[in-house]
Amino acid sequence: MVLKSMTLKGTSLQEPQIFKNLLTSEEHQDLIRQLQPFVSQYDYDPEFNRFSIDSDQSPILKTYAEKLLPIARRFFKSETLLHTYSLFVQYQGPNAKLPPHKDKNACTYTLDYCLYQTVPWELWVENKSYLLSPNEAVAYYGENQLHWREKFNGTSRDHVAMIFFHFAEPDHWFFNP
Repeated sequence: MVLKSMTLKGTSLQEPQIFKNLLTSEEHQDLIRQLQPFVSQYDYDPEFNRFSIDSDQSPILKTYAEKLLPIARRFFKSETLLHTYSLFVQYQGPNAKLPPHKDKNACTYTLDYCLYQTVPWELWVENKSYLLSPNEAVAYYGENQLHWREKFNGTSRDHVAMIFFHFAEPDHWFFNP
């Protein structure tokens, strides 16, 4: 299917792009060390069958979002965008799901980062699939592009851990409540 032309502030949206080796190996391992051991202590959402923690609860997520800000600004062609929040999630087992949706929070620009996984699980954005390996991210427009994951084919022992780094313009409602 051909992507529909979409606009954001009068600019045509680009197709999503995969960034390989987004962080250094040391940075990637640092995130794993600081997040993975505590997964069972994070909030559990049975609707998605996932554990999660956000950047207000885990400052390491905010630290890495700031490191990724220049990459986000370059890809999304905006020198003014700012970090809104980040979310670490670990989807668990065969009942994990992410239905088709457009984000309704402060997710104008998203870097969807694969931290670790036991089996790969494709992300679909506007009818095109993106298969990530650890330390890779796909950049897309979370509020404007439909995205989802198909049925998870893993077992009860399988999991996929992602970090959603979200950004928006300074005039976004997130910054001006």
